[in-house]
Amino acid sequence: MQPTDSDRSSSPPAPAAAMRRHFHFDRVEVDAVAHTLVRDGQAVALEPKAFAVLLALLQHPGELLERDDLLDRVWGHRHVTPGVLTRAIAQLRAALDDDSHQPRYIQTQHGLGYRFIGQLQPPPGLVDAVAVPPPAALPAVVTATTSIGSAAAAGDVAVAPAASGKRRWRRVLAGAAVAMLLALGLLIWTRAPWRQPPAGASIAVMPFVNLSSNADDNYFAEGLAVEMHDALASVEGLKVAARMTAGDAGLHDLDARTLGQTLGVANVLEATVRRDGSRIRINARLINSRTGYTVWNQAYDQSMADVFATQSRIASDVATQLMGVLPDAGAGLHQRLTPTRDVRAYDAYLRGVQQLDPLAGQAHPELAISFFNQALASDKGFVLAQLGICRSEISRFDRLREAAAHDRAQQACQQAGRMAPGRADIELAMGDLHRINQSWQRAIASYRKAARDPARRADALIGQALVALKQERNTQALDYFEQALELRPGDARIYAHVSYMKYMLGDLDGAIDAQRKSIRLDAGDADSWANLGGMYQQNGDDTLAMNAYGQSLKIKPTFTVLTNLGVMEFDAGNYPGAVQLYQQAIQLESGDFLVWGNLADALLVQPAQRDAALLAYAEASRRAAAYLQKDDADVIAQAALGWYRAMLGDQRLALELTRRSARTGQANVDVAVFNAQAYLALGQVQAARQRIADAQRAGLSGKRLRANPLLDVRTPYRFAGVAGGNAQDPWLNGTSTHQEL
Repeated sequence: MQPTDSDRSSSPPAPAAAMRRHFHFDRVEVDAVAHTLVRDGQAVALEPKAFAVLLALLQHPGELLERDDLLDRVWGHRHVTPGVLTRAIAQLRAALDDDSHQPRYIQTQHGLGYRFIGQLQPPPGLVDAVAVPPPAALPAVVTATTSIGSAAAAGDVAVAPAASGKRRWRRVLAGAAVAMLLALGLLIWTRAPWRQPPAGASIAVMPFVNLSSNADDNYFAEGLAVEMHDALASVEGLKVAARMTAGDAGLHDLDARTLGQTLGVANVLEATVRRDGSRIRINARLINSRTGYTVWNQAYDQSMADVFATQSRIASDVATQLMGVLPDAGAGLHQRLTPTRDVRAYDAYLRGVQQLDPLAGQAHPELAISFFNQALASDKGFVLAQLGICRSEISRFDRLREAAAHDRAQQACQQAGRMAPGRADIELAMGDLHRINQSWQRAIASYRKAARDPARRADALIGQALVALKQERNTQALDYFEQALELRPGDARIYAHVSYMKYMLGDLDGAIDAQRKSIRLDAGDADSWANLGGMYQQNGDDTLAMNAYGQSLKIKPTFTVLTNLGVMEFDAGNYPGAVQLYQQAIQLESGDFLVWGNLADALLVQPAQRDAALLAYAEASRRAAAYLQKDDADVIAQAALGWYRAMLGDQRLALELTRRSARTGQANVDVAVFNAQAYLALGQVQAARQRIADAQRAGLSGKRLRANPLLDVRTPYRFAGVAGGNAQDPWLNGTSTHQEL
């Protein structure tokens, strides 16, 4: 029977349902703003697309939503395979404990679409009937800073073209290598990454889909996909595209043919994973990206105790389909996919991998370390778990500037090296550690050893590119990046590195272009959107900036987006609002000295908060000094510490650091602004004027200059000597003010 007009989803939703924030049915609660689903009092994890499908169904209770309409609503177009919707419905049924044969909530009308058939409870009152903004999950911010609240509700945005003009952005971009020097010369990446000729023996590994009744098992399916990706990448001669995440809206939703064209691969591997007690069932299929047809599929139903053998068999079957007979009959794949024989240790390890994974928008190093330690408690010889601790600590230092993490990383990496000398993945981690320590030759030596393993070759090339940047070998750095992309097409991180580099060189338009490419390849990274917003903000386009921040908040509130929003509030003169945002950022990540300095600045310009500003400058100073002990070449850290010491009354050290950073970072806008502020605090107005002029040449707009009271040359002594003289601030005796603030 054909649906009637009243059944069709093209009709507008009922106002009461469309405007609701909360939905209640049976023992299920759905919050459209907080992006949460709770069943029987327990939060249930859902991928963003699956949640969006659920909202569409809830907003049209009892109505048939046709498949094409759902694809339009959620994926924004129909150029995706219908399988993405089928997968989302399967996830929803698992999350709701709904049976497809005897449904209570989601009914399938075969060949047409889906409808929600549950009984929605009426809203408790008119308070619930408000327009649904995109999920920001930051009610405190919205309440305290109205300009942020309105912008955070900007909704879905496309990646807009780069705006003209330049504007300073203080927050150093997260997600790219923080230790990158100001060098790459004329790096022009005009080749678009999304139309490449498919290679013969090549594959993209899609995120494995969790079909278990427990949606919290997502980590397990995602972890298996990570291990499968790395195992296939170890096969010499097989090109494996950059890894994707389950929540990525950039590539994950493309059909196989478009995905193959985008990444330059000839095949796509998809799989579903279902855990049921002591059993595991994996359905895998290989799709030819030229034709879109399935060329191989297989179901594997085994005991959980045989998970390693199952993974090995899948990898061998896939590699054989692509390469023919494997030289070692799959022995290498089996060894790589059997990192331990303890299933409990492996389960804890996969949980840690999920928490550490920056591609999945996670990056919670402390939680990751706790899971890796659990894995080691079950299997003391589990090398990958020890390496996970090493990687977690490197992440904390490199990404968050937490100086204490450096020593912990060194100890953890050395321990991993003792457990398995010469392993390529350990050599890769040691290369990163040597690079952070500025031991260039040792870093290069480790990267070259790591590159012997095909699975680590692209990362080793990226590491060598970062070393080349530090040494100002710009042409060679570009060559390394190009080689890495050739080996691992579609790697969003490479474009993020290039974006950060161009930003540091003052090429803001080029930085925005590279960041947009990165987001097209991985649209599910909250920090990537926050970085793009920061660049739009500096470029003078607050509308695009706030839209990008809204996208970031929809994914999750992060340190980066909160910090960038704080900068925007500071520029707008809303200093209390800036203080609140910086404090929330510090609650997420307290190790970054720059956000402590930003907090101090926002407190300083409020006369009643001068004492609190002094404490914040002391904390920023302590952390910046500790960071420079590990990386004394970071010119922004030098300039920032010069500013902090000036405000704490340490004129000698402030002047030394300011002059040193001014010589090295002449063309960097952040360095120039820190220098100008320090010179004004020290009473050297002419030097401050010169650095302000340098900052303007590097991209500081007149609007941004006027918005910063710390750069007002008409009152050069207004903020001088906050501490007075050479005050004995907490930094001098090594104590922290963190708890006091």
